[in-house]
Amino acid sequence: MPLVAQPYALTTPTFRKVTLHLDTKYYPKGKLVIERKGQDSDTYFKQINVGGKDYKNVYRLDHQTLLNAGTITYYTFTKQMILVFGGTTEGRIVTQVLDESGKEYYYSTKGDLQQVDFVHGIRITGAMTEEALIDFIQQNDIELVIDAAHPFAAVLHNTIGLATAQTGYTRYPL
Repeated sequence: MPLVAQPYALTTPTFRKVTLHLDTKYYPKGKLVIERKGQDSDTYFKQINVGGKDYKNVYRLDHQTLLNAGTITYYTFTKQMILVFGGTTEGRIVTQVLDESGKEYYYSTKGDLQQVDFVHGIRITGAMTEEALIDFIQQNDIELVIDAAHPFAAVLHNTIGLATAQTGYTRYPL
């Protein structure tokens, strides 16, 4: 039975940079550089660059990709933030659960009329376009979007659906 190479599982490196010098007979590039871009305290990664090609939410590499990589760069981060679209009773319940769990999150409503007290939440207000939402998700390390907005907020639901589909992040509609 032939030996089949299994994909290599990726984990966040604990070092900044390491260079492995390899036999060019087996590894065409002659070396493999593994580096981490981010803070020393970062424990997560969601994007890597392998041989000049970006991969998002990839946690395994096949042997051939590793052979030809030359460089693997991990882009790390510390927080995994949640974005809650609220303005409803369901949205307030979500914030209570998140506050009880000690999880930091953003709470977004179109206006600022709703009085909500947070322990770990950060309030944001105002409507967002699809592009603005994509930028917000990417710039604030949002890993989960909870759509607890009013059922009749069709434009918002559509915007959230399009933005999360484009960014590859999880959307959880309530």
